Amino acid sequence: MNDLAKISYEPPYRQLDQAARQMVDDLIRKIERQSDITGAPLFDILASYQPTEREITFLARGLVRAAIFDRVRDLTDAQNVTPRRIIKELEALAFSSIDHFRKPGASLDYGTGVSELLVAADGGLFELEYATPEQRAAVKEVEIEENARTGKIKTKIKLHDKLAALRMLGQIRGLFNADGDPINPEKWVEGGGIPVDASQETAAEIYMQAFSDDS
Repeated sequence: MNDLAKISYEPPYRQLDQAARQMVDDLIRKIERQSDITGAPLFDILASYQPTEREITFLARGLVRAAIFDRVRDLTDAQNVTPRRIIKELEALAFSSIDHFRKPGASLDYGTGVSELLVAADGGLFELEYATPEQRAAVKEVEIEENARTGKIKTKIKLHDKLAALRMLGQIRGLFNADGDPINPEKWVEGGGIPVDASQETAAEIYMQAFSDDS
């Protein structure tokens, strides 16, 4: 089987382990502080940044570099209202999942709906401070209840309306009309994945397009 078919379309930051995420967060904070002091654009500071030996070890990983680039681009976009920023916010709502807030091995209780999660005894809830910006944007409300008798904690996470976000995103992308009917459905298969016989160059191009499509 071609290994290229295993490429993930999760944002680079979400694919990193906790140590790599912390390194990305720390580096971005340094760049932001330098930008505040000098007034220089974030990308200019990133281009001239001199990493430490520890950072160089992490920067050898392509996903780390991609995560840093995405974060700087998001921060730059945040200074202005751009089409890409609006679409990115809608995508965060439309493609959110309660599974994004679960630690590996933690138990979920879907008895009252997919927006309710029971914290496991080992603290199964994904700490919100470690959530990605996309994950946090999707959260509408968090409720925490503790049973005084048993000490059991129940955490309910409510996400924003996925259906409304999907409809709006579909209209912006030209997939649906105002009535919700599909437009040119025969074209929906385009860009649907990486062919198993794709070359490394083709797979890389498709992969990068998934994160840089501003259309």
